[in-house]
Amino acid sequence: MSENQLELGWLKAQTVMDLLGSKAQKFLMVNGLPGNATDRDRRAGMTSVLDKVGSLEIVELVSNWDTGSSQKVASDTLATHGQFDAVESRHGSLGTVNAMQAAGHPIVPMGALGENGAGKSTLMTIMSGDNRPSEGVL
Repeated sequence: MSENQLELGWLKAQTVMDLLGSKAQKFLMVNGLPGNATDRDRRAGMTSVLDKVGSLEIVELVSNWDTGSSQKVASDTLATHGQFDAVESRHGSLGTVNAMQAAGHPIVPMGALGENGAGKSTLMTIMSGDNRPSEGVL
């Protein structure tokens, strides 16, 4: 038995949009493995929330659930599209965070998943300011 992926996608999007309210104009969605049922359902849950937000521009990219790929495609997307008001990244989220840091992107609400859940707690405590990274700058 697995968790409800549609509900997980909905929860991530709803939480991020609750934080932003009506201020969100541009949303970066870092998708996982194309055609995979888990990724498809998470995306469907996300879009069930995001499609209701007025003039929200959603920029989607594919990371194949891989940290290196996520960093590369997020970096290219940030260079092309500039800053985002919010980000959702599936497995490989650390790559997305690395790309944002390298681009000097401000910290924004982010729905994130690490590989097999790895690093989520650490990422959230760093992003909330409760913990400082041992290396690098935020």
